[in-house]
Amino acid sequence: MTLSEVSIRRPVFAAMLILALVVIGLISMSRLQLKLEPDIDFPFVSVSAELRGASPETVEREVTDLLEEAVNSIEGIHSMSSTSSQGLSSVFVQFKLGYDVDVKAQEVRDKVALIRPQLPVDLEDPLVQKFDLNAIAFMTIVLGGPVDIREISDIAEYEVKERLERVAGVGSVNVLGAREREVRIWLDPLRLSGYGLAIEDVADTLRRENAELASGRIEGAKREWSVTTQGKARTVQDFGDIIVAERSGRLVHLRDVAVVEDGMAEARSIARLNGNPGVAIELVQQSGSDLVAAAREVRKEVDSIQTSLPANVEIKVARDYARIVEEQVSSVLFDMVLAAGLVVAVVLIFLRNFRSTFISAMAIPASVIATFTFFLLAGLSMNNMTLMALSLSIGLVIDDAIVVLESIFRRVEEGEAPMEAALNGSREVTLAVLSTTLAVCGVFVPVFFMTSTMGRYFYEFGVTVVVAVSVSTLVAFTLTPMLASRMLSRDVSKEGAVFRFFERGLVAMESGYRALLSWSLRFQSVTVVLACVVVAGGCAIMTTVPVNYFTKDDLGEAMVKARLPIGTPLSVSERTVRRMEEAIRSHPEVIDTLAIAGDHVRHEPHRSRVNVFLTGKNDRDKDIRTIFEELRARVDEAVPGLLDLAVSHPEYASGSGEFAEIEYGIKGPDLAKLELYSSTLVERMRADPRFKDVRSS
Repeated sequence: MTLSEVSIRRPVFAAMLILALVVIGLISMSRLQLKLEPDIDFPFVSVSAELRGASPETVEREVTDLLEEAVNSIEGIHSMSSTSSQGLSSVFVQFKLGYDVDVKAQEVRDKVALIRPQLPVDLEDPLVQKFDLNAIAFMTIVLGGPVDIREISDIAEYEVKERLERVAGVGSVNVLGAREREVRIWLDPLRLSGYGLAIEDVADTLRRENAELASGRIEGAKREWSVTTQGKARTVQDFGDIIVAERSGRLVHLRDVAVVEDGMAEARSIARLNGNPGVAIELVQQSGSDLVAAAREVRKEVDSIQTSLPANVEIKVARDYARIVEEQVSSVLFDMVLAAGLVVAVVLIFLRNFRSTFISAMAIPASVIATFTFFLLAGLSMNNMTLMALSLSIGLVIDDAIVVLESIFRRVEEGEAPMEAALNGSREVTLAVLSTTLAVCGVFVPVFFMTSTMGRYFYEFGVTVVVAVSVSTLVAFTLTPMLASRMLSRDVSKEGAVFRFFERGLVAMESGYRALLSWSLRFQSVTVVLACVVVAGGCAIMTTVPVNYFTKDDLGEAMVKARLPIGTPLSVSERTVRRMEEAIRSHPEVIDTLAIAGDHVRHEPHRSRVNVFLTGKNDRDKDIRTIFEELRARVDEAVPGLLDLAVSHPEYASGSGEFAEIEYGIKGPDLAKLELYSSTLVERMRADPRFKDVRSS
């Protein structure tokens, strides 16, 4: 007895089987994570080490070469490159696909630890990191108001940051633009020399005297107490009372040789929202956590924080990556529902029977919702790739049900009883339905075995289609014949003005197809030539279509990055960013701007950036790429002389640009020859109209 026969004779079994799959699928759907793209661990590991004050040649000789020799012995390396700059060594290792990047990162740490004694003593401990997309801030919160920056900094550091760190899913909280409280000691060189003291004497005294020391314990008959010497200064006056030295029986206090003030830490970064100063708080996702769920909890916490802040201090979410994920997923879900409605409408036009359409349409929600159970079991998420696969599958999952239903429907029209027609009709097309399912699976199963990065990216796509089509086959063999045997009747009339209209259209289409088929069979050679011309034309057009690694998504946000020369003071960087802001905010499509000045790394060019929030893509006439070029032109005109200027999607966005990277080397230490070769290559590439921008380092 086949599965279809069991379902027809035991309708409760078929109904409960599919209902169980749907219920479990709904529960699984509520527990799935929402993401923009599938999770892919890129096999990249970086090693960075800082040797302050060293020249690039010294860094390369004493640090980079040793790191490369140690790491090069690890199995599975695809390529390795390094950069030695002023005081900084960076080694980048790319492993072959198929290796666990976490394991390889630990192997790199072990190799670096083994050669640590051979590295310079004053070298900072090397930092080994794997490439992690989740390490990018997913939300930026700005705290500001017409109050002193020190008050805002204290609120951000000791209230807002501590509360946000406790939110589930938040890995770390970075505060930009804050200026913490700091006791500043301004030494007087004349007084120091008058007392015969040096700066090191004062520094040693502060380290020695401004400390809490364990002083032992006191034992009693029934209890023991720990004793601690409270040596830390609590106030500015306490710092001034610290004894620095003794001269001729007179105690020299710190206030005698210095001015002690209750001030603020030196500003190393500045944040502004729409030109107004404030403090920016960036939230980084905890590895493996649900980003959207964490963002929702953060929003609730921000609303709660706002009620406890002073009346003149405002907190605002400036950038929310989770909103983009939610909007993208909601858009794809809407497209899925729309696609399902169009499929049902097409089926109704051809079958011209409401009961038959309802029976076949039941395969769509049953198959799609049941697929979410596999998502949860396999650790997949609801992202653009899996939801796009489900959208594609909507047209496929109903095919099996239509084949089975059409076979049953035809027999009912010929006069068979619905029960008998369901048994004979489903038995007749069993092999056809199975072969169709296997053919579809045969197209997408090879995706499972692709070992490239793109193969990993499309892995979830292939899995989703295969599972959805497999579930649809189960539905076609159980639910569809069971419903057909109960709902179809011999009265399958297709009367009605609308149905008669579609009937005339289908008859006309059938007549046209018959005429075209007769002509093709009569003039076979001409048909073959036309087919070859169409194929050749398609191949020719294909060569003109742009090729990109990812699709270009319009996320309604841009990032303007600028680099200033090494050693640029923060005040100059701030003025530069202010001019960038003014030029950017004058654009009619710009809503908000978030500027960060001083976002730089030691011994590297001074970096600054402006996050630009644009109007919705449905509310503007210009393409986002056109807006990028306009923003670049405005900033170029307002701030000439930048080392580098880039306008693109934020770091987390896919399709951030079309680029190629060329690495080359020349044997021997002839740096002049390398520079000559590099400049010649850059000049030739810049003269090529196919390249929009060429940069070298």
